Amino acid sequence: MIEIIVEPEGIDLTLYKCIGAERTRTLEFEPGRLYVKEIVRPKYGLKDNTVAVPKGTCGVVIAPIPSSPIYKGLAGAAC
Repeated sequence: MIEIIVEPEGIDLTLYKCIGAERTRTLEFEPGRLYVKEIVRPKYGLKDNTVAVPKGTCGVVIAPIPSSPIYKGLAGAAC
């Protein structure tokens, strides 16, 4: 299994703490090898809920999921 971590872009992570993660698994193929690729997207919430949310963001942020060739499919782009 190969694990890839995708962090949200364009936010100041010093204002947030990790509150969990979303995991997506796909089946990938290389000649002579079939393997699982797991994409981990950490979920962040504001450390201090008394501070105003930075403009253009939310109290909870997560990176968008990378696109796949088949909507909600298990096969990756290489299969």
